[in-house]
Amino acid sequence: MANFIKGQYNLQNMLCDVLFIHIPRLISKSLTINLIPIGIFSIADFISNRGISTKILHMGIEQELNAKFDVAGFIKENNISIICLDLHWHHSAHVTLKEAERIKGMNPDCKIVLGGNTSSFFSKEILQEYSFIDYIVRGDGEIPLFELVKQLKGNSDLSKVPNLSWREGCQIIQNNQTFVADQNLMNNLSFTNFSLLQNYERYLNYFLDEIIHNKRVIYFNCGRGCPVNCSFCAGSNISQKIINNRIRPELMSYWAVIRELKNMKQFGINCWYTCFDPYPHSDYYATLFKKIRDNDIKLNLYFECWSLPSKEFIDEFSGTFLEDSTLIISPETGSNKVRNKNKGYFYSNKQLLSILNYIEEKGVNCILSFAAGLPFETKEDIFRTFVLIHHIKRNYKKIEFTFSSIALEPASPIYLKPSLFEVISERSSFDAFCSKDTDLGYHTDNLTKEEINAAIELMKIEANSEDNMYSPFNILKSRMVKNEPLNFPEILQDISKFHKH
Repeated sequence: MANFIKGQYNLQNMLCDVLFIHIPRLISKSLTINLIPIGIFSIADFISNRGISTKILHMGIEQELNAKFDVAGFIKENNISIICLDLHWHHSAHVTLKEAERIKGMNPDCKIVLGGNTSSFFSKEILQEYSFIDYIVRGDGEIPLFELVKQLKGNSDLSKVPNLSWREGCQIIQNNQTFVADQNLMNNLSFTNFSLLQNYERYLNYFLDEIIHNKRVIYFNCGRGCPVNCSFCAGSNISQKIINNRIRPELMSYWAVIRELKNMKQFGINCWYTCFDPYPHSDYYATLFKKIRDNDIKLNLYFECWSLPSKEFIDEFSGTFLEDSTLIISPETGSNKVRNKNKGYFYSNKQLLSILNYIEEKGVNCILSFAAGLPFETKEDIFRTFVLIHHIKRNYKKIEFTFSSIALEPASPIYLKPSLFEVISERSSFDAFCSKDTDLGYHTDNLTKEEINAAIELMKIEANSEDNMYSPFNILKSRMVKNEPLNFPEILQDISKFHKH
């Protein structure tokens, strides 16, 4: 435990009833998971507007500005009684719990509250195993946290707090999850009150650079929920039901989105990133984009498409946003069969190429995302992905690529029923997600983890290599023609040797 020296922290205006803390993860001397879940801002603003003094702290920023900053000591000096830690992404579980234990050790009377997808899904297990965690708010948190703070400051009848997991003696109590944010509530939430965040200028200028380089960017979705099930997604429909008790998506009204975008501009934000496209064949976004033009809001937009965008969508997108704006489409695989078995919204390679033609014609930037190791995917299917990448690379000028493996996510369909997806899970408990290990957490009936990772690295090389006999595509093609095994690790090793020389 760091030595505590009274008066060593000079952060101003930090006297508050509730302090939200985001704890990033340090990997290879670099901070990752810098993004504060956008729901933290809406919850903090919601309770702040109801008379509860509230602040948000990004521990990575404070430690960068002051190498001696110790969050536990800071809490002690400011006598803050309620500490809210986000445990949304499982990759941050280890560091979040480690810091929570330090905070409790120095501040035994403070109450520590967890929230977010991962802590919601594993709420009972966390409270059983980690005594320094006092409460977990499951699912949507605006009203539950407000009610919790009221009870802690008043009668302490915790049974009245919706969505709350807590202890009564040795017993874990799971209150009914009756609160789910609807359109009316979301319309009246603020996701852009960055003034609640200490040193927010540093956050907006630098700490989100891992998402989009050289932009003041913020991640903001126009609603919550999903109507379909992608095999690997912890935000899928079945996952939403389990974690948030949400049956169907809720979309914000246009006027509420416009208000938030205007607020962004007041903070100098010039880039909006969103991944919320539950009804890709509706006119919701085409209509919204027209209203954005009507309000003369000028932004770059990075939009993750959950299916193929329509021509109308592309027209409105290209006519509304600034020139760096980008559509992100995730075919994941070059196999129609594999895509159909894994994606909530299916489209064929032929349909993909057709819409890419239109995207190129309109001069719109586009990023395609591919993976390896999908359920039911074989080595031959992965070769089909190389065929598709090779074709796109040769025939399209404005298309870029990203490649990644897909880690096992708590509450995703493949986590819930791995055998149904021919997946062998290596993580079946919260503690398994708590390790410092950042690997996939699974392999499939057809592919080992080593083969999956090697295939991803070969895709990265293919996207940037010249079309010669040493390119991954041509080597794989040659092996397919000769009916030789597609040994991805071996091919990767051979290509690496070639590039080294």
